[in-house]
Amino acid sequence: VFALAEKNIAPEDAGRRLNVDYVATGTVRSQAGRVVVSVELVEVRTARIVWADTFERKPDDIFAVLDDIGNSIVSSISAEIELVERNRAMLKA
Repeated sequence: VFALAEKNIAPEDAGRRLNVDYVATGTVRSQAGRVVVSVELVEVRTARIVWADTFERKPDDIFAVLDDIGNSIVSSISAEIELVERNRAMLKA
């Protein structure tokens, strides 16, 4: 997956290559002795950003931020994704 990032491929194109519905992308930078992680979740089919957030942590907490990101994505968009997936299933039926 990181190999796709190095080729500067758009999230929706990466998602199609990976055969997934959603792709998380982001950046990590250091700012004033803190680590700032910016993350977006993109719906592959529409290229629409369905969720975005920025997390700022001490360098010692950088790996804990992965849990925070996952929990935040799930709590913020689970209802929206459920609705989108339900509508998609009804269209296929």
